Amino acid sequence: MEDIKVSILCAAYNHEKYIRQTLDGFVKQKTNFKYEVIIHDDASTDKTAQIIREYQAEYPDIIKPILQTENQFSKKIPILPTFMIPLSKGKYYAFCEGDDYWCDELKLQKQIDFLEQHPDYVACVHNTEFQYISTNKQIVCYPTEDRDLSLTDCVMRGGQSYHTSSLIVRSEIYHSKPQFTKMIAGVGDYPSAVYYALSGKIRYMGNVMSVYRLGTAGSWTAKIKKDRKKMLNTVQSTIEMLKEADVYSNNQYHEIFEDAIEFHRYRIYIYNQEYKKAMQCKKTFKKERFFTKVRYIVYAVFPFSIKLRNFIVNKYESDGKIL
Repeated sequence: MEDIKVSILCAAYNHEKYIRQTLDGFVKQKTNFKYEVIIHDDASTDKTAQIIREYQAEYPDIIKPILQTENQFSKKIPILPTFMIPLSKGKYYAFCEGDDYWCDELKLQKQIDFLEQHPDYVACVHNTEFQYISTNKQIVCYPTEDRDLSLTDCVMRGGQSYHTSSLIVRSEIYHSKPQFTKMIAGVGDYPSAVYYALSGKIRYMGNVMSVYRLGTAGSWTAKIKKDRKKMLNTVQSTIEMLKEADVYSNNQYHEIFEDAIEFHRYRIYIYNQEYKKAMQCKKTFKKERFFTKVRYIVYAVFPFSIKLRNFIVNKYESDGKIL
């Protein structure tokens, strides 16, 4: 019997509107190897599980569901390592959330061909189209040329170097993840990108082969934007993660990690309106646009202007207007 080459890992929850397109993107892949889809439904309250069962009945050799009767995320149980990874048989892991989808039928074949021919590469990623749910606007945010992602790319930009729906990684590399990849609650793409870049080469393909739906109801991104404390905690955890990654690499790339740490400290200072401290992050402040720098200097020199600005913003928000 032919071994399974790729395990596709898909987490779903209340994705009734999107899950058919997601599953179609999986089952329509044209490959010369076997692959499986490990899909975990976390006790959805809509028809997500029902739709998954339909696809399982039609594609029993591909679709392998885990259908929970109680929500595991609310119990703070990590879904991937607890339920999905133990069932995965692939030499490679591919990822796609239940509200995103693949738009190229040759995606798996293209990436696996590259990785099979280049054993010194630990992962392969590609371009992704962003689809904004509120406006249905679609844009491509990433470069369109093929290239290798550098450690600087992954440390400074993290998950913004590529989207998770594009990632294929060797399973033995995934299983060797160090502790620092688990330090940010709810965030795995950024520290994982850093780890992969420290482990070997990452190939980036410029073709768009997946679509990321941005702003779906209940998404982690949507939730954290509404929670100031959680967002600040996440940024602080990011700083601690980068420190640990620096230690993990035996400080070989200390300057790269220090630059990234400064950038995230800068984010905290700006968010807290501590503009004098922000200006001390010289490398990051220098990269700001001219008028942004002028505005922050005014806030730092004339603190009362911050209160005036906040008053005006709050006034317009309370009136339902946009400043």
